[in-house]
Amino acid sequence: SSEQSLHTRVAVQDLRYSQVSCKETFQCGRSIVQLVHDLLHRKVSLRASFLTLTVFQTIDEETNESILRCIDNRRLWALKEYAKRSGKDPLMVNVNLFSRSTLKQVQRFIHNSDPTDGKDVLLRKNKQKKWCYKR
Repeated sequence: SSEQSLHTRVAVQDLRYSQVSCKETFQCGRSIVQLVHDLLHRKVSLRASFLTLTVFQTIDEETNESILRCIDNRRLWALKEYAKRSGKDPLMVNVNLFSRSTLKQVQRFIHNSDPTDGKDVLLRKNKQKKWCYKR
């Protein structure tokens, strides 16, 4: 299936971080706190395209419940901080949401990919069948 991301809006408090820590500056050198300030003073719009977050639906290993994890931890921190300081509750943010099945397919792609130009493939003899088509 040609599954892709779903562009939608989600309450920022429903999003979880994907890392334990993150730098306090963006790659461009600007601080996360400056982004919060710019959002509060309307120098940056919540609708700015760079604030669209990439989010994966996954499972909480402790509760076994479905959760939303964001890979844009610095922007997520800034948006959560903005929500706190501005009193906007819930604060709805734009996300590209990838489903669990998409995440599994991406993980499978990474696991099974070799450094190759992909223009040719060698057939190898397998000692055990891992996958077989049905006739």
